[in-house]
Amino acid sequence: MGIVQRQGIKQSLTNYAATLVGAFSMIFIYSQDTDVYGFARFMIDTAFLLMPLMLLGSGAVAIKFFPEFKNEQQQHNGFLGLLFSIALFGCLLVLSVIFFLQDQILELYKDKPSYYLDQFLKIGILAVLVTIFSLFYNYTTNFKRIVFPSIFQNFIKLSLPILVFLKIQDIISINFLANGIIINYIIAIMAIVYYIYFLDGFSLKWSTRVLTKPLIQNIKSFALFSVFSGIGSMLAFRIDGIMIPTILDFKSNGAYSIAAFIGNAIAIPTYALIQITSPLLASALRENDMDQTSFLYKRSSINLLLFGMLFYILVISSIQDLFLLMPKRDFDMTIGFWIVAILGATKIFDMATSINTQIINYSKYYRFNLVAILILAVFNVGLNLLLIPKYQLYGAAFATLSSLSLFNIVKLIFIYIKFRIHPFSSNTMYVLTIAVLTYLVVYMLPSISNPLLSIVVKSSIITVIYVPIILYLKLSTEVNDLFLKAWSLMKNMIK
Repeated sequence: MGIVQRQGIKQSLTNYAATLVGAFSMIFIYSQDTDVYGFARFMIDTAFLLMPLMLLGSGAVAIKFFPEFKNEQQQHNGFLGLLFSIALFGCLLVLSVIFFLQDQILELYKDKPSYYLDQFLKIGILAVLVTIFSLFYNYTTNFKRIVFPSIFQNFIKLSLPILVFLKIQDIISINFLANGIIINYIIAIMAIVYYIYFLDGFSLKWSTRVLTKPLIQNIKSFALFSVFSGIGSMLAFRIDGIMIPTILDFKSNGAYSIAAFIGNAIAIPTYALIQITSPLLASALRENDMDQTSFLYKRSSINLLLFGMLFYILVISSIQDLFLLMPKRDFDMTIGFWIVAILGATKIFDMATSINTQIINYSKYYRFNLVAILILAVFNVGLNLLLIPKYQLYGAAFATLSSLSLFNIVKLIFIYIKFRIHPFSSNTMYVLTIAVLTYLVVYMLPSISNPLLSIVVKSSIITVIYVPIILYLKLSTEVNDLFLKAWSLMKNMIK
């Protein structure tokens, strides 16, 4: 097993562990005070929104142009120092704008409690720390060592529930909670700096030894492309975490974030499959092998849809029971159910359209993704502004569903026009039909008063109906092979 595979498996395990910690936190901690959690999420999401502006494309440049600077004896010609200088300039630029516009920014939140307003300027500090960590994290990927940095990337998922719990118990103040989030990223930066030093030596000195005019021009063009792409991505995928507390309140943001976490958990298999498929897809497109590209497109779609629909019906059949397990719940269960259902459906459509982003990215039409994501960003912001004031959290969920669906439809149409391929097949309808019928069977079951028992019973019935049918119909060769390997392993363990 090569280093890439080992690191990929270890990183996946790290991400799954972080997800489990997040799920525990959602059920037993964050649900107790969505106001406090909503503010914490607002701080973090706003910092990540500012990050692409502060990076000025240096994060993407760190990966794209590393081969041009690579030289162990010369400390890679000061590449890390150059990247850090670019990011530092971006941080100073953004902080200057925030400083001059602070009165106008605070005016947007004048109706929020004063103890929250006192923490707002710390968001700028947090954004700087998130930016620096992101830059160093991207740089470490050049050495194919991503597990240790991933642990500290996910460190906030361990520290945040502790901080929120302490605030709920009135052991710490909002001020301490905000400082704790900042300290989390300071520790993460210190750890990753040490790791870079351990791997390759840490130096922020930079030189102009390899900076030719053509290379400088290429870096500028790519960095500018990355800035707009990063801003578009943040506006597209994180803006609801900022607009909900701005238009409504932090309590609503906390409730929405809990529902969004549950809905997003449906898409957990996506990242691993894309990692596996991407090298094969890049090779197929480089060789202009449309048969292989179409095959990967369809296989990725059906495999993601198979897992996605299983997780989706598991979640929506038991979500009310899951809410009942929460020791103290300060949000409406009905609203929570529909937000999870809507955001989950959004993820299902995204999984069904599978690797459309990667197909465009690895083709000569890669710039179209920037156009598509900027359209998505504008559409998403506009819908949030229109729907949140009128429909509150339902409006935010429908804005996400509408904008991401349009985003994927646009990419589907573009790929079909340029390559004459699409991800769907007759198996797509089989999976959807099986999933709907399975859910209806569970829906008609008599209610069980014990929520934990109800979850176990419903999940068992869904698994017993859905999985055997999928395997019997052989809708996915990969899924059947995976099951046979798992079954063989289990039999060997029993012997």
